[in-house]
Amino acid sequence: MRTRHFKTCEFEVLRLECWIFSTIEVELKTRTCFFLVVILHLVSSDVLAWTGKVVGIYDGDTISVLNGNRKEKIRLYGIDCPEREQPFYQKAKSFTSARVFGRQVEVRPVDTDKYGRIVAWVYVGAECLNLELVGNGLAWHYRFFAANEPELESLEKDARERRVGIWSQKNPEAPWNFRRK
Repeated sequence: MRTRHFKTCEFEVLRLECWIFSTIEVELKTRTCFFLVVILHLVSSDVLAWTGKVVGIYDGDTISVLNGNRKEKIRLYGIDCPEREQPFYQKAKSFTSARVFGRQVEVRPVDTDKYGRIVAWVYVGAECLNLELVGNGLAWHYRFFAANEPELESLEKDARERRVGIWSQKNPEAPWNFRRK
């Protein structure tokens, strides 16, 4: 009987040791994940930002910027300018060209899209091109990809109320709807 009791106790000790080690392992993994999330959050787009010369304008919301010796295709984050066949396409493209072509810009990457383009905020000095386009009524706030951007939201609302650019039209069609045709 003692032997059996001893084996039962030994089994319980082993179970307890396994539980302790698995708990410690889970705790370590949880803490490690937490610290990684904190570190990634601290390493914001400001840290990943780079500067380069704008060497091409594809349309109102897509430009080409030299990163060292490499051309990078940049899609402006959080906005969508009119498509080639839409009203205000040329005005949006001309506005972008006048603001950044041939100039040094700061690119603050947010993501890479399905076409391999860098999706980013683009700054000329202290001015943000993304915000300028929306504020001047030359782009929509692209909520599908940038839902939590109150500044874009506010600028679009203001441009609508002032009826500038695309908002001067009776029923402007959003580019994402236009592309579905």
